[in-house]
Amino acid sequence: ALLALAAAKSVRRFRRSSARDPRDRASAARTELAAFLCDQGAPVKLSSPVSHLAVELKALGVGSDAFANAFSRARYGPPAVAPGAAEQTWAELRKLISNLRQQLGPGRRLRGFVALRSLAELAPWRSERGV
Repeated sequence: ALLALAAAKSVRRFRRSSARDPRDRASAARTELAAFLCDQGAPVKLSSPVSHLAVELKALGVGSDAFANAFSRARYGPPAVAPGAAEQTWAELRKLISNLRQQLGPGRRLRGFVALRSLAELAPWRSERGV
């Protein structure tokens, strides 16, 4: 069961990271961060804006300015800047998640790994009312 869970999360992460459009790649990085926070029990949705994620990160003692800046350049900057900014967004995401893992410790990391929250949020049977 744990192997299937790891595979499902890995496949979802790979699909997110393999978007071709730089704006989609930046959005995928935001969604990946939201999924990580969601699995750690933070009150976020996968579609949460970066500003909401920043509040949650700050509560965990992790700064997110570099991620937010790269995300903004990739999503809303000139088309010539977007590809590099999208790569920077993913690089900043890796740094953020590394910092979060150091903050959380092994017990909370394990609970986040086995959590189904990020996978369940996209389940076809869920609706906006939570049914």
